[in-house]
Amino acid sequence: MTIDSTLRGIRLRIDQASDPGEQPEVRFGFANASNQSWTVARLVATEQGTFGGRLAFEVNAGGGTPADTTTERLSIDSTGDVRIGGSLSVGGALAAGSITDVAAEITTLKGRTFTATDVGALPIGGGTLTGDLTVEGALQAGAIADVAAEITTLKGRTFTAADVGALSISGGTVTGDVAVNGKLDVTGEVGFSGGKLEVQSPWGDWIFLRQERDRDGGGGFHIHNPWGNSNQRQGAADRNRLEIGYTKPDGGTLWGQLVIHGPTGNVGIGTTAPGAKLHVYRPGPVNYEDNALKIQTQNGYATFGSINGSWFHMHTDRAKFFFNKPAHARGGFHTYSTREHKKDIHYLSAEEEDRVLFSVAGLRMATFRYRDNELGDKIHTGIIAEEAPEAVLSQEGRSIDLYDYVSYGITALKALQRRLERMEARMRELEPSGDVVGPGS
Repeated sequence: MTIDSTLRGIRLRIDQASDPGEQPEVRFGFANASNQSWTVARLVATEQGTFGGRLAFEVNAGGGTPADTTTERLSIDSTGDVRIGGSLSVGGALAAGSITDVAAEITTLKGRTFTATDVGALPIGGGTLTGDLTVEGALQAGAIADVAAEITTLKGRTFTAADVGALSISGGTVTGDVAVNGKLDVTGEVGFSGGKLEVQSPWGDWIFLRQERDRDGGGGFHIHNPWGNSNQRQGAADRNRLEIGYTKPDGGTLWGQLVIHGPTGNVGIGTTAPGAKLHVYRPGPVNYEDNALKIQTQNGYATFGSINGSWFHMHTDRAKFFFNKPAHARGGFHTYSTREHKKDIHYLSAEEEDRVLFSVAGLRMATFRYRDNELGDKIHTGIIAEEAPEAVLSQEGRSIDLYDYVSYGITALKALQRRLERMEARMRELEPSGDVVGPGS
């Protein structure tokens, strides 16, 4: 089944090769506040004769529970015959050719099937209905708004926007493809079960999701390919991309909120030209918590990005970063050491430095391999955390703080240097010739 929206309107077609046993129909339905839905009426077209057709109107008779069952009440076939399965109410004069007393004739002939021979031509409100008219039940003079003329005019028509303005379908079901060449403005829900919705537009929105309940109104999300008609090369970053933009209630639009570039598969957040599989851009000044990229679990988060012109920052609310593989740095690893980043500064006395020297002298150096096979089979040299002084350990006591480790060694060297200087001085006293080898010789 195909439903085409063209300059002339909407065309519904059944392809027998693709849809055997199917027939074109338009279904009208309602849904109440309790989410109960039912079919109110159906307009059904069937094949008749050689390339002919029959159009029938069916309605729901109602019942104790919602249902989709409908019964045929009005039909017109390829010859122009009209059948009405109920009463006919005409609000005005009903001229029926040679019939002068319609009510009396119908009362007398009630239950009969009328043919063109019986009634000739039946004008209704200016229209002429030619063919058989079957009435099941009473025919009363009420209000008919030129039924025959309308059916004759509308039968087989292709409707355009000028004819119908807006097409409103409530609760209807469309089976097959829907092609829209223009704007589709939907208020409510649209569901697809099989088939597809194909929107062809070289420029502008495919879909605009409007925020009707926003306090200020007018805002919403654009889903489109903004450069579908670009003359740039096929793989250009600004061409063939699916983009979601956001229009604020005040009218300003933020483009590039989410972009997928078709030729490369690159995804952009905050950028309209993603240069990598995931390209995240955060404009303007930021802080650690409001960085370009934030990864969070129930245990904590980490942010990544540059919050100034000199540094790239990684920040976490946890106690430390953990790397399960060796980390390499071309320019080395650096630790803040300026006075502005420190507090509770205390300079070690000579006695305290001597105690560091004694502590270092008591350390046992060992060679070892790590148990984790991911770290390889290399033999390492170092100290064991459980045997090391607290001053060189990390806060949790299981790792070595390299900055403290190096500083601890320098302190021990200072204390050792003082001891060497005292020993040289003592040797000079014992050997007046001064022939002592030392730093000053």
